[in-house]
Amino acid sequence: TTEYRIRFSYCFFLTLFMKSIMNRLAGVFTLLVAAGKAEFLRRAQSSIDIDWRIPSEPYDPITAEVGTILNFKWSGPHNLVLHPSGSCDTAGAVVIAGFSLRGDVDYTVEADAGSTLFLACDIGSHCAQDMYIEVTVVPAADAPVSPAPVVPATDAPVTPAPVEPAPSPPGGGFCFSGATLVETRDRGSLRMDQLQIGDYVLVDESKTYEQIYSFGHFDQKSVVAAEFLEIRTVTSSGIEMTSDHFIFIEGNKAVPASSISVGDKVMLASGETDAVVSIKKVSRNGIFAPFTPSGTIVTNGIKSSSFATIQDSRRVSLSGIEIPITYHQLGVIFESPHRLVCRYFNCALYETYNEEGMSNWVEMPMKAFQWMVQQHAVVSGILFLCIFAAFCLMNLLEMAVLKPSFFTFLLS
Repeated sequence: TTEYRIRFSYCFFLTLFMKSIMNRLAGVFTLLVAAGKAEFLRRAQSSIDIDWRIPSEPYDPITAEVGTILNFKWSGPHNLVLHPSGSCDTAGAVVIAGFSLRGDVDYTVEADAGSTLFLACDIGSHCAQDMYIEVTVVPAADAPVSPAPVVPATDAPVTPAPVEPAPSPPGGGFCFSGATLVETRDRGSLRMDQLQIGDYVLVDESKTYEQIYSFGHFDQKSVVAAEFLEIRTVTSSGIEMTSDHFIFIEGNKAVPASSISVGDKVMLASGETDAVVSIKKVSRNGIFAPFTPSGTIVTNGIKSSSFATIQDSRRVSLSGIEIPITYHQLGVIFESPHRLVCRYFNCALYETYNEEGMSNWVEMPMKAFQWMVQQHAVVSGILFLCIFAAFCLMNLLEMAVLKPSFFTFLLS
């Protein structure tokens, strides 16, 4: 009952906080709308957004002026490479953005007018699977054509450097490696890649076991090694998670793994803390993110979260304004509709994942949220307030379904 009262109070007071922010922003709303409109028109004329993924059909060729910004966004194991060959042949290839599980990359067109750029993903066989786009360059409307070629001529053959797994950028991943160990109620200790929807796993220091109702990421067949942080403590053999995944430290505080340092104390399944003795990067094939109702899970004896940050902070930030809610808390609230569906239907029968192994329950909301936090404070603030209020109501509905006595207590 205490947990649900805290959730209820948190949603209520956070909504009041957001309302006060909106009242302060109202005085400059007209000026910001005018400035935003001008910026939108400017960007619309000089940028092209590209959803970078393995397409069901080849990308249509596009035309871009010299100076145009091509914005590539992706979710999954991809990179961005310029191929002077004009095909999937990697001879002389220039890496624009290395491997990452999530990307938001701007490429400025600076080639000669009349030339054609061939931009591709070189991870595995992605290029052969039509993950490339051809860009025909035309003169800029208000500037002379730059005479510089795309790739300087060279007499020596160029051997493309192998693409190595790179550290995940901010918001670059939210998963565990398949080698991470989890304690289950019915099947003992299992590797992460052996878990299934329906397994009951240890989630906290109270020896509570909760059922896995979904996976945010489930990729057993990945041929591309992803990068994880292996965090070892005095008593733990080492938890492996992506840098933006949340882990609980002293005080039961959820923080991104990237913020952990040697000497920090993390929460154990026993409820005690243990000091971190080493942190190193490891590469593994396969990425997994099991979801539990509480949003927590014990991995290698260490209390961890099911969620991660998509910004370079533990709290949500809108145009530099930090909101007093962490991504772990936000994840628990935003997963309410998903948990309700899985409570009454066997989600194992309906769970689907994209080609990178990301749950379709997660992919579209995550993209929408990433877009929202990049907007102006007024736009993102209004959208966040409306969306957060809606999900808080859904969270209260979930609590009413799971704990009817809680609302009886409130009304008594």
